[in-house]
Amino acid sequence: MELQARILRLAGLSGPGVSGAAARLAVFIVVYVASDWISNIDPQTTFGFTLWNPPAALALFLGLVWRWRALPAIAISAALSGILIRGYALDLHSAWVTPAVLSVGYAALGNALAARTDASAPFAEPMSALAFMLLAIFGAGGIAVLHVGVFAAFGFLDPSLLLALSTRSWIGDATGIAVMLPVLVQFGAVRAEEGWRDIATADTFGAIAAAVTLAGMAILGPGATTNLAYLVILPVVWVAVRRGLSATLATLFAIQCAIILFIVQDEAADTAFSEFQVLIVVVAMTGLILGTAVGHIRRSADDLARARAEGDRLARLTAVGALGSAIAHELSQPLFAIRTASHVLMRGLERDGGTGEMLRAARTIESQIEQASARIRALRAEFQSAGPLPSVFDLVVAARQAARIVDGGAAMARGQLTVEDSPPVPVRADRAHIAYILDNLFRNALAAIRTRGAGGRVRVAFGAGDDIVRVEVVDNGVGISEDLAGRLFEPMVTGRHDGVGLGLFIGRTLAELNDGALSHRATNGGGATFVLELPAGAKP
Repeated sequence: MELQARILRLAGLSGPGVSGAAARLAVFIVVYVASDWISNIDPQTTFGFTLWNPPAALALFLGLVWRWRALPAIAISAALSGILIRGYALDLHSAWVTPAVLSVGYAALGNALAARTDASAPFAEPMSALAFMLLAIFGAGGIAVLHVGVFAAFGFLDPSLLLALSTRSWIGDATGIAVMLPVLVQFGAVRAEEGWRDIATADTFGAIAAAVTLAGMAILGPGATTNLAYLVILPVVWVAVRRGLSATLATLFAIQCAIILFIVQDEAADTAFSEFQVLIVVVAMTGLILGTAVGHIRRSADDLARARAEGDRLARLTAVGALGSAIAHELSQPLFAIRTASHVLMRGLERDGGTGEMLRAARTIESQIEQASARIRALRAEFQSAGPLPSVFDLVVAARQAARIVDGGAAMARGQLTVEDSPPVPVRADRAHIAYILDNLFRNALAAIRTRGAGGRVRVAFGAGDDIVRVEVVDNGVGISEDLAGRLFEPMVTGRHDGVGLGLFIGRTLAELNDGALSHRATNGGGATFVLELPAGAKP
């Protein structure tokens, strides 16, 4: 219910002294009836089918947020709106049946949307946004048929007009939903300051001004046609690329309001009622999908940057820990020998009657060696204390993500780095550790094929057994010499002039920390193959 809470905070409906349910109901009714009154411009029939029907978006949004609890609010709002705005008689049809159809329809559609999508972020990526909006718009079509069917059932219209009026009602609802529903969901799902930060810019205001001007020229100008009005897509595309979804939705809302006002001013334009409805829906969907795509790309870029930074941090920590542990191990050996020699020296001095000064010096040496050994043991334990944080994830997905990070995805786009299609390969390991290993293997392989030019290829393949899964990184590059192959995983050993010799050392260390292994073998015909083996995770 975080989405609902944010909307209520924006409306000033949360806080001390406010009765939650009653206040929410009252505000929704007022907003619903007011929006119906504002949009009741040149209704096409006595039943009020207009060019723009934002109450449909409000009802659907409430159904999405409150689910079935939205039934009373939608029913009461629809009844009051019909009686006060459209002058319906206070009878069974107007007071009960029509409101009941609308409330049940939009509450059910809201439940369907919530069940199929993430209601807090349906516009996280383009395909989910498209699915969300198509379900909303076509679901509204079914509600429109039921709504108009009630009028026919009660004898208020000729049944032969059912299809034509249902279509007109649906397009009007779709026009309202196409713009208003994304606005409500987006500004409920993001923090207010985030949305306004993109809107309150010269880019957004410039796009709105350009779009309104183009719409005015298309509708009010000499020789104006509906086709000319499609030029408003240009500023929508521009602001979507520049500022993302929030600014795009603000621009779409301004375009929608401007088109409606211009049509009211121009009686000739009123004859193109359906054409302008289609225009609004097409422009809205274009801007919505493009704005969502731009936002998705930006978030993906941020995620990649964070992953790269985390990988670098992990590499530094692992290198320090591994080298520190190795240094501690190397120092412990001579310290043990020195401590043994000092012990023998002190016992000899005691036996042969050595001077007090010599005995004190020998005891000091032995004491200092004991302290140094204790410090080294503590440091070694500290270096080895930070273990992995294992989780179960798909190794294929992890490899594709790592491949997109390398070279900004350019190697995949050129076809030089190919991740083979594979069923899911669940693995149990530390995701950050595996991401670092794969990133290092991919970079090494791409560096190895550089001398082959366009003919260089890196292939990533997967395999799975009962307890072990593996990923193989195979390249057709220069290969690794025999004398280097035996020391490949040692620290400070590298075959690259620009390498530091820690990547594979850290990679094998991380693989072993995750109960896995990292190995190398030569590739037939030249090149190298690196194999990462890890414990299999539970299959979903």
